[in-house]
Amino acid sequence: MAAPTILIRNLVQFFSARHDMRRWILLSLLVALAVPLQAQRNQPPVGTGTTHDFGKVRQGAVVAHEFRILNPSEAGPAHVARVDLDGPGMTARFRADVAPGEFVTIKVTWNTSKVDGTVQAEGMVRWADPRRAPATFTLTGQVVPSIELKPLGAVFFSAFTNERPVQVVQILNHDDRPLHVQRTEVNGTHFEARLEEVQTGRRHDLHITVTPGPAPGRFQERLIVYTDSPARPVINVPVNIFVKADVYANPEVVDFGNVDLAAVRRNPALLPLLSQKFLVKRRQGPFEIRAASIDVPGLVVNASTGKEDTHEVNVSLTPDKLVAGPMIGRVRLVTTDARFPEILVPVRGRIQ
Repeated sequence: MAAPTILIRNLVQFFSARHDMRRWILLSLLVALAVPLQAQRNQPPVGTGTTHDFGKVRQGAVVAHEFRILNPSEAGPAHVARVDLDGPGMTARFRADVAPGEFVTIKVTWNTSKVDGTVQAEGMVRWADPRRAPATFTLTGQVVPSIELKPLGAVFFSAFTNERPVQVVQILNHDDRPLHVQRTEVNGTHFEARLEEVQTGRRHDLHITVTPGPAPGRFQERLIVYTDSPARPVINVPVNIFVKADVYANPEVVDFGNVDLAAVRRNPALLPLLSQKFLVKRRQGPFEIRAASIDVPGLVVNASTGKEDTHEVNVSLTPDKLVAGPMIGRVRLVTTDARFPEILVPVRGRIQ
């Protein structure tokens, strides 16, 4: 039994035999002091999940923080074998040996020249005794690069064939040295770009517009910006474009991946989990799917009926008709849309 508990019990037994009010007041004070001592002894070890936010710093700044990890008294002497850090440019210094009931101080230094944006890195204290669970700590913050792209360092478009959506990317200069854009280069054929200097040496806006009339599909292109910055003379802005037809499938491919035929035959309950679904959408107004077929043996296709602007199509497996090897083919949908009377959706996968 803990010492504070024994003390309280003995005091109660002593004063209960006496009826002096002053003694009861003294007893109350002693109990009030003893109870927190008992609660403190029952608290779990602290310092095993510490987090520190260093705030906002300029890229390249070196931030440092000391984490204190408790070695509980009952654990005995401890030795820190190593400290693992998962952030680039991070180092840790510490005194390896720690006595029972003492803290080991881990001084973490982070050179932020290789990171930007909202950052988070974790450290893990590995003890020499493999039976002891590692202690972890987390360092977070905001690293502002000398040249920043907002809202993102890339653009993503989803547009129909005759649309011309526009997105604006800001080039913000946080360096003391003014920034000048020397030229831009469009690497692709599905977009165009216009540069606007909003604030001399401080802010430039890139107006990126999808060009009209491209065939449906996905295109990965980029805009290259050349500057006079020694730190960042070339800025690459990825431009990702998804051009949709007025009637289109989403996703565009039915992908089964690898299917274990023996497992499916042993456990038919897996079949609903392996079925694949996709949607067929029309830009404006309802339409019908008159027929649905598939040219891959062992696969069955079903499509929703009725007049809707969105139809669900389900592709499922028939185990007794499946054969080992690749699954390559197409789902064919016949629609009531005069411009898109037929929709073909690729199918892929492998039966093992």
